[in-house]
Amino acid sequence: MKSRIIVTLLPIVLMFFGSRAQAANYAVKAAGAGTFSTIQACANAAAPGDICTVFAGTYQEYVNPPTSGTSAAPITFTVNAGDNVKVSGFTISKNYIVVSGFEIYDPTFSESNGVLLNSVTGVQILNNTIHQVGTSQCIKMAYGTTSSYTVIKSNTISWCAATPQTNGGGAAILINGDHNLVDTNDISHVTDFVQLYGSFNVVRNNQFHDVNAAVDFPLYTGELHIDAMESECVSPQPALIHVLIERNTVENILGVGGAHAWLFQDSSSPCGSHGAITRFNTVHNLGTGYLYDDLGGFYGVKDYNNTIVTLQTQMSPKECGIATFIHNSTKGAMINDIIYDAVSNNCEWIDTDPTTLLNFVGKNNLGYLPSCGTGCIYLAPFSTMAGNILNKNPLFVNSTSDWHLQSASPARGAGTYLTTVAAGDSGSGIALVVNDAGFFQDGSGIPGVRGDSIKVGSASPVQISSVNYTTDTITLANPINRSFGDPVYLYADSGRNIVLLNSNPDMGAHQSANPGQSTQPAPPTGLTIAVH
Repeated sequence: MKSRIIVTLLPIVLMFFGSRAQAANYAVKAAGAGTFSTIQACANAAAPGDICTVFAGTYQEYVNPPTSGTSAAPITFTVNAGDNVKVSGFTISKNYIVVSGFEIYDPTFSESNGVLLNSVTGVQILNNTIHQVGTSQCIKMAYGTTSSYTVIKSNTISWCAATPQTNGGGAAILINGDHNLVDTNDISHVTDFVQLYGSFNVVRNNQFHDVNAAVDFPLYTGELHIDAMESECVSPQPALIHVLIERNTVENILGVGGAHAWLFQDSSSPCGSHGAITRFNTVHNLGTGYLYDDLGGFYGVKDYNNTIVTLQTQMSPKECGIATFIHNSTKGAMINDIIYDAVSNNCEWIDTDPTTLLNFVGKNNLGYLPSCGTGCIYLAPFSTMAGNILNKNPLFVNSTSDWHLQSASPARGAGTYLTTVAAGDSGSGIALVVNDAGFFQDGSGIPGVRGDSIKVGSASPVQISSVNYTTDTITLANPINRSFGDPVYLYADSGRNIVLLNSNPDMGAHQSANPGQSTQPAPPTGLTIAVH
């Protein structure tokens, strides 16, 4: 038996090491003694699977790889462990390129962007520090092009198109394309954080923080409205369709003329933008409002389980309305949010109009104003929404720095379901028909982004394989039984975090586990390993 296993595995082992032997790891040393003295020279020689390892130094060049890698064998540009490597930037028009570990920095601002992507697939921009570079965005997918399946992850980005307190400044990231992932980046001192266009993109786990436009960019003329995520569809940008915005922190942002967390609007003739999920985000200390869904009929914005603390810090007195759904921006929702110290007393908190109110879903949100405590007055529609909790302190651990909920918080277990099983559903099987599938996502085919898991009625949690938003049909990984009207909850998000820890969720972004309870799904059981 042992000899049979060895014989079976030997070709695989030889094939693996044979393929690696064909790939090269080149050394790039600015002072010589390496394979190459410039990164571009290494790029010119690199073939799929090759690695250009760059040693310490300053490389005043914009690297333009002439050859694509493959999904199985990308071409990688990386930094020798422990070295600091400065490079002016990268212009990438080829597929499956990895750029990791550089300080991308050009104080002469000689090119438009630190990283420019032109119609690429499978590019990864990882673990870089990008600052004082370009004349617009630090990372840009070129206008009029579509890039797909790129990963922009774990970068530190600041002072795009600017040095501190001098130039006019620029945005951090412009996405033009489909199935792209912006994940775990730390971004500050920019004029916008993510400008977003295209279909099935994911923005999650990022830190968007610390901008004071008047101080940071004093040479900028006119208003400088700053948003954590902005989509204003004007040609040549594509419409924004079915975006997931999850588990980001947005904090300490002051604009000149406004600052929002999320801005959704088709600014010109309707582009057809629709479908956005904003969930489990923490927003703290913004100059003006939270969410603005306006113009052009940008419909289907679903906002739930967010913690929103201290808004309109640049307004005196604070105005009414921190979330706006108007001008045919239909099928909007705000559910299970905590909104704290955000408006003035005697105000509406959510703005709707006759074009949006009838199919707007608002329920089970908590609103609290420390300025008037238990005596605040709330106006419709916020005051009339089912399940809303008004004039009760959510009891954060710390209202300025830690927004987890104390054990006595009225927001614990006070959340609710997102939609229900539709009348036309069969009652069994993997094709689940719900009244609104727009609350959920299926991973968009992006590696590392998991389709949601949901809980339907009394059935066990089940993962989503795909979502048809046109028919409100969710294809499940496993069949379940259910009945018309059964509630549908989110059970686990795109990062496999369990968010339904009791019979009902908590309000807000920070779910409370019982002592010893895991917030990760249990590992699969009953697996077997087959050796061929």
